Amino acid sequence: MEEELRPSEKPPERPPLPPPMRPPSRPSSPRGKKPSKPMSSGQKWLVGCGIALGVSLLAVPVIGIIAAIAIPNFMRAKLAANESSAISSLRTIGSAEETFRSARILDADEDERGEYGTLAVLAGIDYTANMGGPVDPPFIDKELGTGHKSGYQFQVYVGESACEGYTGTDASEVDYFAVAWPVTYGTSGKRTFCIDASGIIRGSDIGGSSASCSAVGDSAWPPIGG
Repeated sequence: MEEELRPSEKPPERPPLPPPMRPPSRPSSPRGKKPSKPMSSGQKWLVGCGIALGVSLLAVPVIGIIAAIAIPNFMRAKLAANESSAISSLRTIGSAEETFRSARILDADEDERGEYGTLAVLAGIDYTANMGGPVDPPFIDKELGTGHKSGYQFQVYVGESACEGYTGTDASEVDYFAVAWPVTYGTSGKRTFCIDASGIIRGSDIGGSSASCSAVGDSAWPPIGG
């Protein structure tokens, strides 16, 4: 038989049950206000356009400031590059003239003394009757032979047209005068440059025009270094 509980003994107490779980409540919206609806695609597009317009309005002044600084610097750099190219081209012409004359390719009076040639002759674009044909290979490139290169125009005078004081059939054996001047003054270049049989390149700012040998003076046309 099972033992009976004594009156002084109590049965063990059971632990209390947890409270029942309640479903999570939705956040209540303020009184009088309806919950906001998500934006439609059209509204999103309008908001995006507004943001883009604001950014554009802020960027325009910045771009203008950058352009005001960069464009003049670019123009000055381009002008300086064209002038350097013109000096280099005149140096090429001077070397070609001396080589052409030394080779006696052109000897119009047949005195066994070579003569200087024009740009077209040096480039193999043209030739005189006693040459038999154009030079091949040419002494200068054909672009320079046309008289236009890197923002400058070029012209070569030989014989009596080269410089005052030389006359007769031997004038082309004595001197030549090559000149380079900017196509657009102030944009493609400023200075006018020249070279003659002395091999000295000179330059001066004369407003972008060509020049003759007689107009070149040591004071107004200082030698170009290098």
